[in-house]
Amino acid sequence: MRLDSVDYGRVRSGPAIKNNGAVTVLFNATALGEKALRMADMLIPDNNLLTVLLANQEPEKRASLEARARELLGASGGSAHFRPLEATSLSALCQAIHGHDPGLLILGADEPLLLKSNVANVLDSLACPVLLVR
Repeated sequence: MRLDSVDYGRVRSGPAIKNNGAVTVLFNATALGEKALRMADMLIPDNNLLTVLLANQEPEKRASLEARARELLGASGGSAHFRPLEATSLSALCQAIHGHDPGLLILGADEPLLLKSNVANVLDSLACPVLLVR
């Protein structure tokens, strides 16, 4: 299924994803990062927390990345929880979600950690469902 052809109105009313209701998205400033964030916003059940991992190590750029994410999320951005991801690596991602139940993890297919690692290794390393957005 291509996300650019998804009827987003049907996504929200479609069958529920079997998880704890939490959704975590790794957000960067790319088009696929923005698409992943929009998908996360649509898939988050009412009254559940959306966690946005900000994929930028530079603190001055992280603030503008968070502002862009809040802009894309609109009204629901106020209830999202933003956390920095200290490095764009598989180990940093695993560390960021360790001890938390991320629920469904949404990644843009152009995420640098996917380019540096074998996708199967990424999926095997994460103990949660993963949705890759293309």
